Amino acid sequence: MGGEAGGARPGQRALVAWAEVTRELLRALRGSRSQIQFARRLGYRSNVPAAWEGGHRVPRASELFRACSRAGIDVPAAIEAFHPPAADAFDPQAPGGWLSALKGSRSTAVIAERSGASPAQIRRWLSGRAQPRTHQLLALIDAMTGRATDLVSCLVDLHQLPSLLGYWQQVSAQRRLAIEHPWTAAIRIWLGTRAIGRAEAVPALVRALGIGPDEVEVDLQRLLDAGLVAEVGGVLVVAGQMTVDLRSAIDRTRLRGHWARTGAARIADGRDDLFSYGLVAVSRSDLERIRALQRSYWRELSSLVASSGPPEVAALVLAQIAPLDEDDPGP
Repeated sequence: MGGEAGGARPGQRALVAWAEVTRELLRALRGSRSQIQFARRLGYRSNVPAAWEGGHRVPRASELFRACSRAGIDVPAAIEAFHPPAADAFDPQAPGGWLSALKGSRSTAVIAERSGASPAQIRRWLSGRAQPRTHQLLALIDAMTGRATDLVSCLVDLHQLPSLLGYWQQVSAQRRLAIEHPWTAAIRIWLGTRAIGRAEAVPALVRALGIGPDEVEVDLQRLLDAGLVAEVGGVLVVAGQMTVDLRSAIDRTRLRGHWARTGAARIADGRDDLFSYGLVAVSRSDLERIRALQRSYWRELSSLVASSGPPEVAALVLAQIAPLDEDDPGP
């Protein structure tokens, strides 16, 4: 569930050993330098890189970003490339504001389930009262966005991190699937609400989604091939985690357009959907208040979805504010 993502149910976590990834990342940052040389470059008198790479010590987020800078990496450029909307909030010495921007409206409870951190820890990290260590930072970012691998790839060559490379390839394939074939996300969510076999699922999905049986069959097979749906005892079962954080305006426009057209088609078909609209004239300050109300609504909706169970019905939820003014800068 999300404005730009199809999320997993609470309790699903990515199977990545972030502690091992951290050791490989810190080794990659050192490059061809000896551990002693890198320690001196970082301003340490003792061999701190050896402790890092051995897993005996783990740098906090700010120290990771300082090590990246000392290794010659343009950290602000990497953060901009990773997630442009949140880049303005980035402070390498105090990353709490940046992490809050990455979190957006996502539920803290779900992030805790996915990352392994407690809600209290996450609140401290996001408020700036504490900093996560590197392995916690990566797990947190992956739980919030599904894209910790992208952040790492903006810092070092992923081929230097064998424990992460396979996961990155899997996540990239899932992202392409959700963006290029958006019905797969709807099919997967629908399957999570019932126990049903493949033969019965296809005609039921045709009726529910309003798409052709050939398209349902092809997208269902894509989900099976990607390991996001499995057949267990003749029943289709949701598997793995499908979280898609959209990186580009093109991706966002593509998926927003798809689901907006889906909503419009349902209205044209006379579906009995709850639908409201209004044409209004308000002050610019009140338009901002309306936008704030929508953001608040979406946060509450996300929290409700995260805590809801058991999953019994799938639904498409749309919310849009469209200023009819070419001079309005938008949200």
